[in-house]
Amino acid sequence: MTDYNVTRDRWGRPLLVPKGGTEREPYTRASTLAKALDDSSGLMSWKTAMVALGIVKERSLAARIASLLSKDGDAAYTQNKSALRDITEKAMAAAGAGRAADSGTAFHELAEVIDDGRWPDFMPPELEEPMQAYAETMRAAGVTVLDKEPFLAVDVIRCAGSMDRLVEIDGKIRAADIKSGINNSRFPLAVMCQTAIYAHGERYNVEDDSRSVLHPDIDLEKSLLIEIPREPNKYGKFECALYELDIEYGWRAVQLALELREVRSVPKLKRIA
Repeated sequence: MTDYNVTRDRWGRPLLVPKGGTEREPYTRASTLAKALDDSSGLMSWKTAMVALGIVKERSLAARIASLLSKDGDAAYTQNKSALRDITEKAMAAAGAGRAADSGTAFHELAEVIDDGRWPDFMPPELEEPMQAYAETMRAAGVTVLDKEPFLAVDVIRCAGSMDRLVEIDGKIRAADIKSGINNSRFPLAVMCQTAIYAHGERYNVEDDSRSVLHPDIDLEKSLLIEIPREPNKYGKFECALYELDIEYGWRAVQLALELREVRSVPKLKRIA
């Protein structure tokens, strides 16, 4: 995945110069804004379970928690927030919570090699069939990759990020996003929002802060989700799927997400008694 060496603030937000401006300002990451409307209850349940599993698997973490409870009792959390944050992160790692993210990055980087017309020299055996499925599906569907990982800015909503692919399919120029697994096609709102943001973006040159058109014929109605399988289907076959996304719907959802963020910024209450 491309590293553009974009200047960022301490929260990882790109610091860009707005149109007509002179000073850098933080732009929300496209992936962050795209997930603003997500129901995160399932993710929170998963994280909680990973922490529990990790503590059982790595007994030294359980010992650290026991020592904090022994030292501070019911005040263990308020007195040791940083230590407990470190423990939970290590517990999630012990439970393998980072494997999906790591393999997702591998899928993206291997796909870049394949899109260049080459087969990776060092292909992990467990990814051979999923990546073959990707290559075959892209070829069979007649998908042409026009660009990979362009860094884009959407000034009207102060948002920026790197789009996975710019593709041509069935004569249409579309934003495309590569995901692994099956959850994104089941729950597509975030990827619809993300590709809608990118489709409305402009190329941003980090060297001189200039902008240029993403593509004169970019489709603002539909985008493409490319879903690479992590597991075989019920017939034992790895099947890469392409899904058409309604980004007119996604762009409306982005506006709603912006309104939601504004509503959450409640002014400080004035005490009257």
